[in-house]
Amino acid sequence: MIRYVIFAHDRSGSSSLARALSVHPEINFTLDPFHPNYGEWYPDERTYRDSATDGPSLEAVLQEISLRYNGIKVLSYDLPEEIYRHLLLLPDVKVAFLRRRNILRTVVSGKIADQTKMWQLWDPRYNREEAYRGLQPIDLDQVESAIEYQIWLQVYYRRIVVQRPKDSRMFLNYEDFYTDDLSRNRANLEAVLRFLGVEAADMSAADEFLDPRTAKLNSTSTYELLPNAREIEKAFGSDQVGWLFER
Repeated sequence: MIRYVIFAHDRSGSSSLARALSVHPEINFTLDPFHPNYGEWYPDERTYRDSATDGPSLEAVLQEISLRYNGIKVLSYDLPEEIYRHLLLLPDVKVAFLRRRNILRTVVSGKIADQTKMWQLWDPRYNREEAYRGLQPIDLDQVESAIEYQIWLQVYYRRIVVQRPKDSRMFLNYEDFYTDDLSRNRANLEAVLRFLGVEAADMSAADEFLDPRTAKLNSTSTYELLPNAREIEKAFGSDQVGWLFER
């Protein structure tokens, strides 16, 4: 059975974190196996989404995945809540629950990615400068509903994960892994490795996924390319939801 689960919310740096952890010789994550395009992204794999319809079928899928991987990274919207509840309460797994405190940036980053189809900085199919040229305004009603949904998701799933034994759950924040201080990012990654219970190893190759220059897709400068970014900031920015621009 799968040993490690990163359960993440949208635009929370989960792919970078999973890739960084997979640098360790004892860890091997697969990314988003329940996404409908998984089989297209990885031609040697099959699409698992339609096979996980309840608790027993989910466990059968996880058993199949575990023949090649010992960890999965999943996003909170790929499967129904009840199936994810079963996943998050499985015994004998370690669950890292990853969120982004700045929900406004979560939402806007997601809406920008919807337009550009660029989800990761290292995606070889896209050039960020070209992808971000011609960004269109984001509808404010869509931003508002997305913020409400993100808040609901974070509260709902946290209430599930907190039911796990303390030594089998860990709550993580995007903001702790992608700071301008690479040594701090490394230290936080090492804390996750200790939680997972693996031996110390050379993790220098993980810097590619922890350094904002190579791992962070959006910043203040890219948000400025969005025509109504300042309008969004004025309408929704707050200390509770977050701000698009530094304060």
